[in-house]
Amino acid sequence: MTAAPRHLRSDALRNREKLLVAATELLTERGLDVPLEEIARRAKVSIGTLYNHFPTRGAFHDAIFPERLAALDRILKTALDADDAWVGFTGYLHGLFTLHAEDRSLNDAMAQRFPVSDDVHEACRHFFEQSARIIERAKQDGGLRRDFELRDLMLLVSATSQVIQQSADWQRFLSFYIDGLR
Repeated sequence: MTAAPRHLRSDALRNREKLLVAATELLTERGLDVPLEEIARRAKVSIGTLYNHFPTRGAFHDAIFPERLAALDRILKTALDADDAWVGFTGYLHGLFTLHAEDRSLNDAMAQRFPVSDDVHEACRHFFEQSARIIERAKQDGGLRRDFELRDLMLLVSATSQVIQQSADWQRFLSFYIDGLR
Protein backbone atom coordinates (compact mmCIF):
# COMPACT_ATOMS: atom_id res chain seq x y z
CA MET A 1 0.00 0.00 0.00
CA THR A 2 1.23 3.47 -0.76
CA ALA A 3 2.30 5.83 1.95
CA ALA A 4 -0.22 8.32 3.25
CA PRO A 5 0.32 12.03 2.66
CA ARG A 6 2.26 13.50 5.61
CA HIS A 7 0.03 16.52 6.08
CA LEU A 8 -3.02 14.54 7.26
CA ARG A 9 -4.28 14.78 10.82
CA SER A 10 -4.01 11.60 12.90
CA ASP A 11 -7.76 10.88 12.64
CA ALA A 12 -7.61 11.33 8.85
CA LEU A 13 -4.62 8.96 8.69
CA ARG A 14 -6.59 6.37 10.69
CA ASN A 15 -9.57 6.72 8.35
CA ARG A 16 -7.34 6.36 5.30
CA GLU A 17 -5.78 3.21 6.75
CA LYS A 18 -9.22 1.77 7.59
CA LEU A 19 -10.33 2.44 4.01
CA LEU A 20 -7.24 0.72 2.59
CA VAL A 21 -7.73 -2.32 4.82
CA ALA A 22 -11.43 -2.56 3.93
CA ALA A 23 -10.76 -2.07 0.21
CA THR A 24 -7.98 -4.65 0.22
CA GLU A 25 -10.18 -7.22 1.95
CA LEU A 26 -13.25 -6.65 -0.22
CA LEU A 27 -11.41 -6.40 -3.53
CA THR A 28 -9.45 -9.56 -2.72
CA GLU A 29 -12.62 -11.44 -1.75
CA ARG A 30 -14.98 -10.21 -4.45
CA GLY A 31 -13.10 -8.45 -7.24
CA LEU A 32 -12.89 -5.00 -8.76
CA ASP A 33 -16.61 -4.35 -8.98
CA VAL A 34 -17.21 -4.03 -5.23
CA PRO A 35 -19.31 -0.90 -4.63
CA LEU A 36 -17.37 1.95 -3.05
CA GLU A 37 -20.23 2.41 -0.58
CA GLU A 38 -19.56 -1.10 0.71
CA ILE A 39 -15.89 -0.28 1.24
CA ALA A 40 -16.89 2.80 3.24
CA ARG A 41 -19.34 0.72 5.31
CA ARG A 42 -16.74 -1.92 6.10
CA ALA A 43 -14.24 0.79 7.06
CA LYS A 44 -16.94 2.42 9.22
CA VAL A 45 -16.51 5.81 7.56
CA SER A 46 -18.82 7.93 5.45
CA ILE A 47 -18.79 7.81 1.67
CA GLY A 48 -17.63 11.45 1.77
CA THR A 49 -14.58 10.40 3.79
CA LEU A 50 -13.87 7.71 1.21
CA TYR A 51 -14.03 10.24 -1.64
CA ASN A 52 -11.84 12.71 0.28
CA HIS A 53 -9.06 10.13 0.42
CA PHE A 54 -9.73 8.24 -2.82
CA PRO A 55 -11.60 10.44 -5.31
CA THR A 56 -11.73 7.67 -7.92
CA ARG A 57 -11.78 3.89 -7.99
CA GLY A 58 -8.42 4.12 -9.75
CA ALA A 59 -6.96 5.86 -6.70
CA PHE A 60 -7.70 2.68 -4.71
CA HIS A 61 -6.04 0.61 -7.43
CA ASP A 62 -2.93 2.77 -7.30
CA ALA A 63 -2.78 2.44 -3.51
CA ILE A 64 -3.39 -1.31 -3.33
CA PHE A 65 -1.97 -2.91 -6.48
CA PRO A 66 1.78 -2.16 -6.23
CA GLU A 67 2.17 -4.92 -3.63
CA ARG A 68 0.22 -7.38 -5.79
CA LEU A 69 2.15 -6.46 -8.90
CA ALA A 70 5.42 -7.00 -7.03
CA ALA A 71 4.32 -10.61 -6.50
CA LEU A 72 3.93 -10.94 -10.28
CA ASP A 73 7.46 -9.63 -10.76
CA ARG A 74 8.77 -12.29 -8.36
CA ILE A 75 7.00 -15.00 -10.39
CA LEU A 76 8.58 -13.68 -13.59
CA LYS A 77 12.04 -13.58 -12.04
CA THR A 78 11.74 -17.10 -10.66
CA ALA A 79 10.63 -18.41 -14.05
CA LEU A 80 13.47 -16.68 -15.89
CA ASP A 81 16.03 -17.87 -13.33
CA ALA A 82 14.96 -21.53 -13.55
CA ASP A 83 17.63 -23.80 -15.00
CA ASP A 84 15.01 -25.70 -16.99
CA ALA A 85 12.94 -23.39 -19.22
CA TRP A 86 9.91 -25.73 -19.24
CA VAL A 87 9.93 -25.93 -15.43
CA GLY A 88 10.22 -22.13 -15.36
CA PHE A 89 7.29 -21.75 -17.77
CA THR A 90 4.98 -24.17 -15.93
CA GLY A 91 6.01 -22.71 -12.55
CA TYR A 92 5.19 -19.28 -13.93
CA LEU A 93 1.68 -20.43 -14.96
CA HIS A 94 1.04 -22.10 -11.61
CA GLY A 95 2.30 -19.06 -9.71
CA LEU A 96 0.29 -16.64 -11.82
CA PHE A 97 -2.96 -18.54 -11.44
CA THR A 98 -2.42 -19.22 -7.75
CA LEU A 99 -2.32 -15.43 -7.29
CA HIS A 100 -5.47 -15.15 -9.41
CA ALA A 101 -7.23 -17.69 -7.19
CA GLU A 102 -6.16 -15.92 -4.00
CA ASP A 103 -7.09 -12.43 -5.17
CA ARG A 104 -10.22 -11.75 -7.22
CA SER A 105 -9.16 -8.18 -7.97
CA LEU A 106 -5.91 -9.35 -9.52
CA ASN A 107 -7.89 -11.95 -11.44
CA ASP A 108 -10.20 -9.19 -12.75
CA ALA A 109 -7.32 -6.84 -13.59
CA MET A 110 -5.23 -9.40 -15.44
CA ALA A 111 -8.23 -10.74 -17.39
CA GLN A 112 -9.20 -7.13 -18.20
CA ARG A 113 -12.77 -7.63 -17.02
CA PHE A 114 -13.03 -4.15 -15.50
CA PRO A 115 -11.21 -0.90 -16.11
CA VAL A 116 -8.24 -0.28 -13.85
CA SER A 117 -6.13 2.78 -13.26
CA ASP A 118 -3.63 3.75 -15.95
CA ASP A 119 -0.74 2.74 -13.68
CA VAL A 120 -2.17 -0.72 -13.03
CA HIS A 121 -3.03 -1.19 -16.72
CA GLU A 122 0.54 -0.25 -17.66
CA ALA A 123 1.98 -2.64 -15.06
CA CYS A 124 -0.17 -5.50 -16.40
CA ARG A 125 0.93 -4.68 -19.96
CA HIS A 126 4.56 -4.70 -18.86
CA PHE A 127 4.03 -8.02 -17.09
CA PHE A 128 2.73 -9.63 -20.27
CA GLU A 129 5.60 -8.17 -22.31
CA GLN A 130 8.03 -9.77 -19.86
CA SER A 131 6.06 -13.01 -20.09
CA ALA A 132 7.04 -13.20 -23.75
CA ARG A 133 10.63 -13.82 -22.61
CA ILE A 134 9.50 -16.88 -20.64
CA ILE A 135 7.55 -18.17 -23.64
CA GLU A 136 10.48 -17.71 -26.03
CA ARG A 137 12.89 -19.34 -23.63
CA ALA A 138 10.64 -22.40 -23.24
CA LYS A 139 10.17 -22.65 -27.01
CA GLN A 140 13.91 -22.42 -27.68
CA ASP A 141 14.59 -25.17 -25.14
CA GLY A 142 12.10 -27.40 -26.97
CA GLY A 143 9.69 -27.87 -24.07
CA LEU A 144 6.95 -25.57 -25.32
CA ARG A 145 5.27 -26.08 -28.68
CA ARG A 146 6.66 -23.72 -31.31
CA ASP A 147 3.34 -22.11 -32.28
CA PHE A 148 2.47 -20.86 -28.76
CA GLU A 149 2.52 -17.06 -28.69
CA LEU A 150 1.85 -14.24 -26.27
CA ARG A 151 -1.71 -13.88 -27.57
CA ASP A 152 -2.27 -17.55 -26.62
CA LEU A 153 -1.14 -16.71 -23.11
CA MET A 154 -3.65 -13.86 -23.04
CA LEU A 155 -6.41 -16.29 -24.02
CA LEU A 156 -5.23 -18.74 -21.35
CA VAL A 157 -5.34 -15.97 -18.74
CA SER A 158 -8.87 -15.07 -19.77
CA ALA A 159 -10.07 -18.68 -19.78
CA THR A 160 -8.37 -19.69 -16.55
CA SER A 161 -9.59 -16.59 -14.74
CA GLN A 162 -13.15 -17.68 -15.59
CA VAL A 163 -12.47 -21.24 -14.45
CA ILE A 164 -11.04 -19.91 -11.17
CA GLN A 165 -14.24 -17.95 -10.55
CA GLN A 166 -16.39 -21.00 -11.20
CA SER A 167 -14.42 -23.86 -9.69
CA ALA A 168 -11.99 -24.53 -6.89
CA ASP A 169 -10.44 -27.20 -9.13
CA TRP A 170 -8.77 -24.80 -11.57
CA GLN A 171 -5.46 -26.68 -11.22
CA ARG A 172 -7.00 -29.65 -13.05
CA PHE A 173 -7.99 -27.41 -15.97
CA LEU A 174 -4.51 -25.91 -16.04
CA SER A 175 -2.80 -29.31 -15.99
CA PHE A 176 -4.85 -30.42 -19.04
CA TYR A 177 -3.91 -27.21 -20.82
CA ILE A 178 -0.22 -27.52 -19.96
CA ASP A 179 -0.20 -31.11 -21.22
CA GLY A 180 -1.40 -29.79 -24.58
CA LEU A 181 1.40 -27.21 -24.73
CA ARG A 182 4.31 -29.63 -24.39
